[in-house]
Amino acid sequence: MRRANLIGLILFGALGILGADGDYVRFVLDQPSVTPYSTIRYEIIDRGRVTTAVHRRGLPGYSESLHGMGLLTPEEATEIWAAVRACEPDQLKEAPPPTEAGEHPLGVTWSLDIRMGELSKRFRVFDPINQADRRLARLFKAVRTMVESRAGRHPFRNVFLDKGQRGWINLVSVPAARVIIDGYNTGHETPLYGYEVERGKRKVTLISLDGTYERTYEIRIEPGTTTRVRADIR
Repeated sequence: MRRANLIGLILFGALGILGADGDYVRFVLDQPSVTPYSTIRYEIIDRGRVTTAVHRRGLPGYSESLHGMGLLTPEEATEIWAAVRACEPDQLKEAPPPTEAGEHPLGVTWSLDIRMGELSKRFRVFDPINQADRRLARLFKAVRTMVESRAGRHPFRNVFLDKGQRGWINLVSVPAARVIIDGYNTGHETPLYGYEVERGKRKVTLISLDGTYERTYEIRIEPGTTTRVRADIR
């Protein structure tokens, strides 16, 4: 009983230090998805005394997810909330997958959840980077960049592959591009470092963020090594 009370006091103290949740903005992976993940979450939370960045990724069938949390400096907090306000969240609208894309469109749908002062809204956004409303692209990139810089990138680890079957790939392109490997949208953009893939021949497609350029390359991955690719897809 005393141990339970002690744990409760520790948790209560930790929450007191962080403060209660206030404003927040989060992108959560919508399912079904063409990515290998069951969960991806990018989240910025104003906890009163501090602002935190949370990054969570999970794989199907595994209860424990990759999870990181970092504290933003006051300057970083000011920067990210200014970026969010500049995207005029009160005017943003749902952007679902196009009906002509079929059951598995080439892109990822996110649930966008925002609370800022009196504003509270939640809606779905398909492939925000390539939406006609560029405010959605700016908002997604601002949140993801800040979260990954403070809470880590959590690169993909394929837990289903033996060590002898794994290799890694570093991708750099001009211009920056979305990364599709063997027909699957990784949810990443170039530059991409340390992405784990199965050994053998892999087909890598790079699509510029504005959709103008697309190139496909056949790359051989050797186990235990990193294959480096620099591509000009213009």
